[in-house]
Amino acid sequence: MRGDDGVGVRIATVLEPALAARGGVAIATHQLLPEHAESISRARVVIVVDASCTLAAGRVAWRKLRDDKDAVTIQTVLGHHGDPVSLLALSRTLYDQAPKAVLVSIGVHSLALGDKLSPAVARAEGRVIRQIAALAKQPARARMSTLRRLCAAGCKRGLIKSSAAKLSPGRASTHRKR
Repeated sequence: MRGDDGVGVRIATVLEPALAARGGVAIATHQLLPEHAESISRARVVIVVDASCTLAAGRVAWRKLRDDKDAVTIQTVLGHHGDPVSLLALSRTLYDQAPKAVLVSIGVHSLALGDKLSPAVARAEGRVIRQIAALAKQPARARMSTLRRLCAAGCKRGLIKSSAAKLSPGRASTHRKR
């Protein structure tokens, strides 16, 4: 693992028991794969947590994702990894279902070999774990309202500049079962 790049996997691993107790699922993975489209299709909400080299270390940005029906390419289907938008589109294409989805990006400081997080990213990890755990406890309507608020806050602060954010391969996906 490469330092802060593993923050998404760590978050999913920590949240797995709490989400499972509420009927949710956490998938800790270093790469999003076409095989994840089936799990995505069964979810009401998908939260993808990923390390970002474009945000300041420890900065957290929430961004609403929309599936793009044109995002499914041969690379998505046959490739070794996918991006969240392509997997939402693949889920819609194969299973006629694409849930609400959010990308949580966490700015990294160090990508050096090792499993330790930098102090700023470790603080962000704790914040994101608390936020997602709190979301899981909320009723569906309140959860969607909170997600909209978190995503709007990221846009107002100028944290989200484009939908083509540079993402590293270490991703975690958390979602709730239908």
